[in-house]
Amino acid sequence: MARHSRKTQPLGKAPVVPVGDGQGTLPHALGWMPDTAVYKAPPTTELPSAPNTPSTGRQQLVAEEPSIAGPSPGTEVHSADSAASAVSSTTPGGSASGTVQESTAAAQLTPDISPNDFAVPQSIGYQGIVKLKTEKSTQTDNNLIPQGGRQPELADPETNGVQQTRRQLRPRKPQQPVVVTVDEPSDNRVPKKRKRKADEELDAEPKPKRGKKTDDNPYGLTPGQSPFPTWTAPSPEQCEEVYDVLRKAHGAELAIPPENIPDPSLKVTGCGEVPSVLDALLRTHLSSATTFKSAAVMLNGLVERFGILDEGIGKGSINWYNVRSSSLDDVHNAIRSGGLGGSKAANIKAILDKVYLENIERREAQPEERNTNEQANVTTPTEEMGERGALKATAVDHELLSLQHLHGLTVNEAMRRLTIYRGIGVKTSACVILFCLRKPCFAVDTHVYKLSQWLKWVPKKANEIDTFSHLEVRCPDRLKYGLHQMMIRHGQECRKCQRSTVVGTAEWETLPPCPLEGLLDRFDKRQSKTKEVSPA
Repeated sequence: MARHSRKTQPLGKAPVVPVGDGQGTLPHALGWMPDTAVYKAPPTTELPSAPNTPSTGRQQLVAEEPSIAGPSPGTEVHSADSAASAVSSTTPGGSASGTVQESTAAAQLTPDISPNDFAVPQSIGYQGIVKLKTEKSTQTDNNLIPQGGRQPELADPETNGVQQTRRQLRPRKPQQPVVVTVDEPSDNRVPKKRKRKADEELDAEPKPKRGKKTDDNPYGLTPGQSPFPTWTAPSPEQCEEVYDVLRKAHGAELAIPPENIPDPSLKVTGCGEVPSVLDALLRTHLSSATTFKSAAVMLNGLVERFGILDEGIGKGSINWYNVRSSSLDDVHNAIRSGGLGGSKAANIKAILDKVYLENIERREAQPEERNTNEQANVTTPTEEMGERGALKATAVDHELLSLQHLHGLTVNEAMRRLTIYRGIGVKTSACVILFCLRKPCFAVDTHVYKLSQWLKWVPKKANEIDTFSHLEVRCPDRLKYGLHQMMIRHGQECRKCQRSTVVGTAEWETLPPCPLEGLLDRFDKRQSKTKEVSPA
């Protein structure tokens, strides 16, 4: 059977419904309608009086004064029984028994019509208006269910009047009660997790006392003073011991600096072993943060694109004048295959421009100083170079791209002047001072830094800049060149001191012994997680 629906129910002639002595009609043939219908009483000559007897059951009758001036809204009826009672109360000769009979007759409706919606046609005359108020019922009358329809769902008293549907909502999770903790006496408290021994040692180490960073001191260096004043290692004796061990293991020739600086190479960038200070600075910058192979590729690209200098102190090396006059894109394209080409190209252009402007200022300051007998704000080549001042002054007049005047400065002053250039760090400056200016300076690279920590020459928390500042003060000058060279060679060749090996593995046991084994504490070396199982 098709489901009864208001939209699908066809419209037709309104059915006839027996009400009292006459017949009434419903205004439409739709199915289930609201609980209110309009009942219009037949004409009568006398005003019907309100019933004197109280309503029975769940009904309550309310009579209002009739209206004689034409038609007015009909009577509102809320159920079939109420409509039947209204008919008997407004019809002459009506009685209580007639009300019961008419109520029964009104309940017998056609199958497709709801008993709650009907209207009796209006007759000519005045009207009596009757309103019935009923209480909601939770019981179902089978006679009031239309044919083909479904019984409306009623509230279940066990569910607190909430109507149950087929779609059930997911039950809410019960809220967790708020637990208020009260501090117990100290005897009952759970002890805090104890720190590891390594963490306790790190906490006990002194913190570095760095200098204030300024434009003239961008790295906060402390010239002549260690950032760890209370850290007494390394002593001169400890430096001598490591120097002797490494010299026996890797050869004494590494510890001796060459008598003359070699000519610039066009295949190897190096770390500043060239006559020109500017050339040494830019070559060392090319080799930083990359491999020797990549640095050689960048050097070869610059030589092919910009040519070689034919005269001057930098003779035989890259023509930095052509590099300065070229665009940034040209410099970048020449070194892009070596890695970090964008940043290094910008740094090289900025360094060349700054050196060029500084030399113009220095050249203009020389006649001013001679005429006024006052010292200029910039240092002249004569002051910086001493006996070789005349030669270097000629170089400045002839070459506006030169840093040869740095030969006359102290190590700390040269470090300050080099680190103000864009992209030049402490390690690059130290290499230029050590290999090109040929002054004692403990340059710290990754191998020197690693071995210095394992030798306990610096605290474990020290970084590379702090390590440089500390070793520059603690290590004797006569050992700085040799220790720098031999520590780099040892870090490259000793398998047990390389980061790739792991302590406790089968490979570790087969590695050659380290000459510094009794002096090193490889605290951050990777350890094998496998455990040996003892035989039963």
